[in-house]
Amino acid sequence: MNILKNDVYVLGTGLSHDGSTCLLKNGEICVAVEKERLTRRKHDGGNDALAINYCLNKAGITIKDVALIVQHSTWGQFLDDNSFYQGPRPIPEGAGIPIINISHHQAHAYYAIGTSPYDETAVFVLDCAGSHYSECTDVTPDTVMLERPLTELESLYLEKESFYLYRDERVNTLLKDFSPIGHKENRYPMIPQFLHSIGGVYEMAADYCFQSIQASGKLMGLAPYGKPGVYNMPLFDLKDDRVFVINGEWLKDFMKPVGGRRELNKDFQYYADIAYWVQKETERALEYLLISRRKLTDCNNLCYTGGVALNAVANGLLIKKKIFDNFHIPSAAGDSGIAVGCAYYGWLEVLKEKRVAHNGSSCFGKAYSTGEIESQLADFVKPCKTNYNLFLDKFFENLPVFVNRNAIANIRSTIQFCIAGSGTYYVSFDQGDVVADRNSDDKRPNCSVFSDARTFISSITGQHQLMLALREKKMTIHGEMNFFIGCVDLQGLYKKVRELCNEDADFEAVYFERAKNVTATAAQLLADGKIIAWFQGGCEFGPRALGNRSILADPRLKGVKQFINGKIKFREDFRPFAPAILAEHISDYYHFEGESPYMIITAQVKEEWKGLIPDVIHLDNSSRIQTVTEGLNGPFYHLIREFKELTGMPILLNTSFNMRAMPIIETPQEALAFFFECALDFLIMEDFIVYKDKSTRFILETSSYEERKTVLKA
Repeated sequence: MNILKNDVYVLGTGLSHDGSTCLLKNGEICVAVEKERLTRRKHDGGNDALAINYCLNKAGITIKDVALIVQHSTWGQFLDDNSFYQGPRPIPEGAGIPIINISHHQAHAYYAIGTSPYDETAVFVLDCAGSHYSECTDVTPDTVMLERPLTELESLYLEKESFYLYRDERVNTLLKDFSPIGHKENRYPMIPQFLHSIGGVYEMAADYCFQSIQASGKLMGLAPYGKPGVYNMPLFDLKDDRVFVINGEWLKDFMKPVGGRRELNKDFQYYADIAYWVQKETERALEYLLISRRKLTDCNNLCYTGGVALNAVANGLLIKKKIFDNFHIPSAAGDSGIAVGCAYYGWLEVLKEKRVAHNGSSCFGKAYSTGEIESQLADFVKPCKTNYNLFLDKFFENLPVFVNRNAIANIRSTIQFCIAGSGTYYVSFDQGDVVADRNSDDKRPNCSVFSDARTFISSITGQHQLMLALREKKMTIHGEMNFFIGCVDLQGLYKKVRELCNEDADFEAVYFERAKNVTATAAQLLADGKIIAWFQGGCEFGPRALGNRSILADPRLKGVKQFINGKIKFREDFRPFAPAILAEHISDYYHFEGESPYMIITAQVKEEWKGLIPDVIHLDNSSRIQTVTEGLNGPFYHLIREFKELTGMPILLNTSFNMRAMPIIETPQEALAFFFECALDFLIMEDFIVYKDKSTRFILETSSYEERKTVLKA
């Protein structure tokens, strides 16, 4: 590919957790990808080689065509050289490419500025913790410092809040606040590690209720199930325009951190009440801070970003309060947006180029061609007599019988097997005892294996096949499992499972066809009560599927929420779904004016619609809304419009094309593997319609809605 001399490429890359890489071409986002989409490991970060190569390949260039690289790593800078960071990078030393490092909140801010619809805006950055005070690259003599640590303590204070103003094509750091690092004692699990950070408190509460600091979204989803008044004490002390966590003795009363999903279900109300309390206190603190920061500027526009900005419930409240006239939250407000901010910093501040207005899209991934999809469809095979889930259940159920007990006499270890579309299995070895099941209670894995079911099943026919699959990296492994390969009679186990499943190892091709009008066909399938996976264009950037990698259903279907959570996404049944609604109809159904394209704001449903679409409405009568416009996502808009023509309903239930603990689907092969391992009815990739057997083909052949209803009833 010939690159024009006037094409200027800037590469931005974030190397902490939720790693990502972005490539700007002449000031516009050419491609951006989150590392987790490529490694298939949630919140993956560190070395960025895969993400960089993905971006370069999509753009059709090499690293030598890049004019500038801007990078950020929260935990430590590049002590060796720029060609190595937790592994080799495709950045050769001595290539003559300028490389700039910027700090955490600065990268967040430039992401918001670069993608915002405003030529002038205030920027509010709030998260758990950013860069150390000593590594901040955005502090100026005019910056208001709410606390300036002693020189010898600078490395013990981290950013928790920053406030900027973008005006006249310049960015000024108006205010910064820092949090000291605390000591999180194991016996007091609710005390945050970052003492006065709103995001830090929310993460600790998520860890307390779900065993993961990455479970903030779950905590937000659990909060409406809590009861007001159970916890009345303030969590935050709000004074002098700052937020302080009240580390009183009462915090030490919280001594029951959850031990797993079984314990969560057993004491559901206890954890729900905590989630409710933490959510309400977070909203109170955010409103206080925003009112305070409003006094620093006469600008009426606000960009809000950082991890805390992913709290859609709080966002809905802040917008309703009208503290600023106009409010913009980018699609990837968390740390995955860091790479985009790095790239924009390079374009605006290093190269001193003009800001190019962003079109609002968040779909920056690679679009797969008709030929690529057709090739994957032709090559993909599926078992014809035994479904994957049955095979895997039987495999792990019978595994303990085929273990050499002498080989594990001195071993204590747990291996987690994350099988795309089928769920997660745990195999625990305890000095001769073996337990294999889906229960994660009290199990902290020493090793994790990530795979799709087809690859996993083809790799467990014997020890040699499994070692070969691991060596060739057909499966992703984190940790040590050599002892597993040596102690399990895989050949005997595989033979036994085949007998139990009546599996004769026959395979058959995928059934598919090309639709003349894919949106019309998909809309009618949805109107018929089918649940479909919708794979179109390039993957979204950020935590939400917005119509390119989505699972869709009729929101009026009774019990659809429980079915998708239990049979397709394999996750907790309280987890909510979002309504994707034509933007022109949002005020007909919700108390909301304007647009919410990134599913990052909640709004209250109007009373008359509560009973009709209950599975996209939470207990507090709110929904995490997504407004869909033709300009931002034409295919998805036309699908919903076709659905409205059939049903009168301009709304679809929309959830991400993935399962619990799995990144959103990226490739056609991943989509196919997922489809054949769960209870989805149809997979639609561009204009290809994939179905599971010949009986569903008959539904496609029927020509009218009434005929299809007859088939479905039969």
